[in-house]
Amino acid sequence: MRALHAHGFTPAQALHCATAAPARLFGLGHDLGTVEPGKIADLTVVDGDPFTDFSRLVYTPLVLREGIAHHQADLVDSRETAQPSPRAGTWLDVARHMRQGSCCRPGG
Repeated sequence: MRALHAHGFTPAQALHCATAAPARLFGLGHDLGTVEPGKIADLTVVDGDPFTDFSRLVYTPLVLREGIAHHQADLVDSRETAQPSPRAGTWLDVARHMRQGSCCRPGG
């Protein structure tokens, strides 16, 4: 998003390119991409107004995923204490892992 903004997109356009546009492109616009009643929403809470100061997007004190609040300190602490896997895996292994528990599973 920062690259889009750096190359002339307004904050609203850059955010739209990262949310609503991909959802619509992949045929998931009825479920994802915008915050509306009845839609699936994992949210990143930003400390500040990215529409007036785009740099505020990196200040994320809270993430809501599947209705569970994850505070920044908890996320950072879990990263520091996580044990590396014996096998790093391929990008495809990582992608499969990221889809587990995700709202973005085609057909389900």
